[in-house]
Amino acid sequence: MVPYGGTREPVAPPGVDPFRRRVSERPRREIKASYDRGYQLAYRSLVERLGVEGTRLVCNQITPPTVQMIAAGLGFPMERVVVTGHGTGHLGASDAVVGLQYLLDHKELDGPVVVGASTAYAFGAGMLVPPADR
Repeated sequence: MVPYGGTREPVAPPGVDPFRRRVSERPRREIKASYDRGYQLAYRSLVERLGVEGTRLVCNQITPPTVQMIAAGLGFPMERVVVTGHGTGHLGASDAVVGLQYLLDHKELDGPVVVGASTAYAFGAGMLVPPADR
């Protein structure tokens, strides 16, 4: 989060860098646990509601260790996780679109795809099911 420049604090006080990025005051371990728990809860809720398990995962390409943690927490082996961050970096919400395009381009859209996304401790999951799998 950038503390200055938004609607709550539009102007930085004198002597403060208005572009300073502050992610969180919490310890890193606590932040990672929040991501792990948030993605797991979002995915479990989705599976309960739809009664369908995903076969592939596309999620935010935050960092390689975080993507691996999310995949493990959801029960996806890394060979079933779309990793695009090495080529594009972290694009935010666009990571999911790039990942889905990767699946289409490589003809790997072969079952229900879980799409997970997060933004500052809010987590969501959706599922795309190719027409042949309905």
